[in-house]
Amino acid sequence: MNRQSVLRAFLMIISVVPVPATAWAVVAQDDAASPAYADGWQAGDNGGSGFGPWAFGFSGDLNGILHGAPQFIDTAPLAGDSLGAPSFALTTSDRPFFFDTSEATRPFAAPLAVGQTFSIDVDGSAFDANAPGFSIGNTVQLMGDVGGERFGIFTNNQFNDDHWTAGGVDTGVAGSASFHAALTITGIDTFDFVMTPIGGGAPLYAVTGATLGGAAGAPITGLRFTAYGTGSSADGSKELFFDNLLVVPEPNSCVIALVAASVASTALRSSRQGRR
Repeated sequence: MNRQSVLRAFLMIISVVPVPATAWAVVAQDDAASPAYADGWQAGDNGGSGFGPWAFGFSGDLNGILHGAPQFIDTAPLAGDSLGAPSFALTTSDRPFFFDTSEATRPFAAPLAVGQTFSIDVDGSAFDANAPGFSIGNTVQLMGDVGGERFGIFTNNQFNDDHWTAGGVDTGVAGSASFHAALTITGIDTFDFVMTPIGGGAPLYAVTGATLGGAAGAPITGLRFTAYGTGSSADGSKELFFDNLLVVPEPNSCVIALVAASVASTALRSSRQGRR
């Protein structure tokens, strides 16, 4: 089995069998429970490690926002936030137009390298059925230092049956769904990508050996999250939520051995229980 095959098998295995975070070195990590957000989420905050500070952008009508700010930490959690509390959240005024936009951006301390995996938990916005077609949605983007987006997932009402689109492909995952997403840089311009249920399970969508967009060879240097025209809701159904930002290197042979042992142990326990 070659190196890329091992990596792909590893990503599929860890979507089913959890592996302790201590099994690999962490390049970058952050979550909404970081002490940096104890007083809320403001531009310039820099929780966790391996990232630069957050920057915000907003256009639209602030009067229609129900949560105090276009970018906030959900501490409830709201009923529409299946990630749980706390988590990062974006909201807009309740007008279904793309120019009502809430945005959060953040650089990596160092560009993503070949062999590294960026992962995140996401819970998308439910769409207003009365909104004009192709006017509202969410984006999660990995940005290059030149040429704009290198990879992104997005939703847009009435596009691809309101599913998340990844790298231009319909994933079949509902726009309002929650999921764990992991992108591995396999070459200067190539990637593997997998979406799995929160908490683990069989992949909802996966692609291997795909080509990054944007300017060829441009390093991935930052993140961009956007909610546009989706509105503001008391229960959180229209908001975009995300959390658990993580960058880890490619698993080495020791980690792969650990995963294999975990799989074997799980299978052995299941076999023993089946004989009882």
